Amino acid sequence: MPAFFPEGTIFEVARAAGREFTRLSSSGEMAIQCPRAENHRHNDAHPSCRLNSEKNTWFCDPCGRGGGVAELAGLLGVDLSTITGTKIPDASMPKARPRASAKRVLHFVSNGPVSANTQLWFRNSLSKAYTAEAWRALGVEEGTIDDQLAIAFPLPSGGYKVCLYRRPDPKRRKPYTFWFADGGKTDLLLVGDGNEVLLVAGEWDMLAALSAGINCVATGTGGEGAWKVEWSKQLAGKRVLITYDVDPTGHAGTQMVVEALQGFAREVYAVRLPLSGDIETDGKDLSDFLAVAGPEGLRALLEETRQKGPIPAAAKSADQEPKGPASIPSRLAEIEQILKFVPADANEAFKLSVFARLLPILAALDPVAQDLAAKQVKTKLGISMAAIRKEIEAAGSRSSQESRSTPEETEISEESRALLRDPNLVRRFLDDTTTLGVVGEARNKVNLLLAMTSRRCEKPMNVVVKGESAAGKNHVAEGVASCFPVADVVRATNLSPQALSYWDGDLCHRILLICEVEGADRAEYTLRVLQSEGNLTVYYVTKVGGELKTIEKTVKGPAATITTTTRDSLHPENETRLVEIAIDESEEQTRRIIEFQKQQRMKGADPEQAAVIRDMWRGAQAALETVPVIIPFAELITFPTKQVRARRDFPKLMTLVEVSAFLHQFQRERMEVGGRSYIVADIRDYALAYDLVHGFLERVQSGLSDREVGVLSALEVAASEKLSARDVASRLGWYQDAGRKRAKRCLEGLQDKNFIGGTEPKPGTATLYWFKTAPSEAESGITTPEQLAAALLARGGHLPTTWTSPLSRGD
Repeated sequence: MPAFFPEGTIFEVARAAGREFTRLSSSGEMAIQCPRAENHRHNDAHPSCRLNSEKNTWFCDPCGRGGGVAELAGLLGVDLSTITGTKIPDASMPKARPRASAKRVLHFVSNGPVSANTQLWFRNSLSKAYTAEAWRALGVEEGTIDDQLAIAFPLPSGGYKVCLYRRPDPKRRKPYTFWFADGGKTDLLLVGDGNEVLLVAGEWDMLAALSAGINCVATGTGGEGAWKVEWSKQLAGKRVLITYDVDPTGHAGTQMVVEALQGFAREVYAVRLPLSGDIETDGKDLSDFLAVAGPEGLRALLEETRQKGPIPAAAKSADQEPKGPASIPSRLAEIEQILKFVPADANEAFKLSVFARLLPILAALDPVAQDLAAKQVKTKLGISMAAIRKEIEAAGSRSSQESRSTPEETEISEESRALLRDPNLVRRFLDDTTTLGVVGEARNKVNLLLAMTSRRCEKPMNVVVKGESAAGKNHVAEGVASCFPVADVVRATNLSPQALSYWDGDLCHRILLICEVEGADRAEYTLRVLQSEGNLTVYYVTKVGGELKTIEKTVKGPAATITTTTRDSLHPENETRLVEIAIDESEEQTRRIIEFQKQQRMKGADPEQAAVIRDMWRGAQAALETVPVIIPFAELITFPTKQVRARRDFPKLMTLVEVSAFLHQFQRERMEVGGRSYIVADIRDYALAYDLVHGFLERVQSGLSDREVGVLSALEVAASEKLSARDVASRLGWYQDAGRKRAKRCLEGLQDKNFIGGTEPKPGTATLYWFKTAPSEAESGITTPEQLAAALLARGGHLPTTWTSPLSRGD
């Protein structure tokens, strides 16, 4: 077992780095500025990285990261040998957060020799590619953490990759890896100073190459589409060899990385492993190849790849070409040519790799040509039509989403990134949209901000903005939409019944803004299907080669739909799918608008300032990473269940929580679940979501609209007095004939629901109404943020310093 660091070593590391100490008033603990703040991971203007001298651990509340002495020393650039001790104790693991321990750094470095226990693991679990002698010669060190074997592998830049072993995997000739830990840095950021680097998809492939003495890092992409621009910058000027798995994702990943490295790497090579792709026989990845060919075989393969020459700069890809009739024959010819060279006895792995190559071409065809080509693929590769169509749909969805978020379309400035790290992000949005001319309407603007941001989520929000003519509902919706990437907003004012079904392109992760839903009445059904199902599929008949054929066309979603209307109510089936927000029609809001208009006339508008604001927010939206959100406190939230519509209303609340966390992702903790990274929502997100919709959700349980609630309150205040529609309109400040008609509609609705009584209608005589009963007491309401805070504290959790909704605070 390794020796423990002397108590207080964590403070010595901070002092050696020149860090200033601050005592936290809330807990009395000593804190320093988080070392990750310097890498723009998050804002830590007020030091909040807590140090524990007894356990020699550190933990930062804002970013949720922590660890022991060795990691802090590595992040701060401190040589541990200049302080004391050289080993990391078991206590470096943050005991207070066991569920998140797999995320924490467990750099384990021991000076002792490789033990007999470790050699036994190597001998029993690993092939000749993983010999204890080879790794020991490279400086590999070992020990135990929580009674499990821990081995630290040196990386090219000098850091370590630490893993814990549990059991061997008999199929893959390698141990089961519990986790790898690298100080939170991507392997590619530890690439070192060599002129050549080998990229592989998996951690074990990287370690196998390192044991063979080859400079190698694991990118973790392998076709998953997770490549980042900063990774390309790390490889600037280097010769890069890519060796991903022999399967469709590896093939697609290679193509994607080759394109991403154009203009950065000096030369790019694609290394083709001579494997079948079947893990039951000769395997599919680099470690499988090394197990058979050994280090010399790998060196020979790399030299052979170099001799063939680098991949030339990519020409315009198929999915970037215009979708015109002239391009269709050339694409069909290309597909036929590729299929021509598939041997009759080709194995499944080879066929799948060919299919992966064909996918971008298939996705770029029109439906008729696509159908013809798909039949050729089915015949030659033996893949079902259903599977082909499904993969084409997925490829088209990814392509359209990625093409809209490229830097060429939406510039991501440092101001945009800084904006996403600002704790006052919501207040900034309110102030900036006011500058753009959207005055007041704070809750409505934030509701629309989150609804439009939800376009990036699996289940986007759908919102209806209600208000009278000239109230400004379209102005508010358009003002918020102007802060989103132009390519992500689709505007419509008039839709025919089949307009959405035959949409040219797709609506995947876009905002469908329909100003005045009355113009989309005929498309009401298709709009409802899009909101519920996320996609629209239509079958139509056309002639193909002189024969009538039934063609399937799918408009891909999901999309966030924003509609505006002057109506008090919409189709009942549409209403349950929507979050309703009402424009502020008060006299005070009218005064604010007129005052703003006066100031504009006196000072003049500043179009340059408006453009800067819009570009900053558009860049911020483009900078958001597509990472799912997890809500760890969801089980603590109570919600009324008597009404069936609660099945749709509860997800609306949860979606708002998720979108708030997604928007604040650079200020939220991350968590690994099942090997996938998640943004962790916290009470700040719930407080904002609750503030936005709890009133709406409570009203819809009673079956009343905002206006009906106001009319019922006016009658209740009048007590036994009977009022006409004109009287009610006057008391509510609804003037002119439009106000009377609005009051009349509400009164008739309330009478139908038996909340009020009314005299018998008579020609020439105004109907009089009176209050009868208030809505019945709702069942136990939605959990308040205060109740959630108490529940979290009772469960041993901790709360951010400020967690109330920015709409409720005076900041």
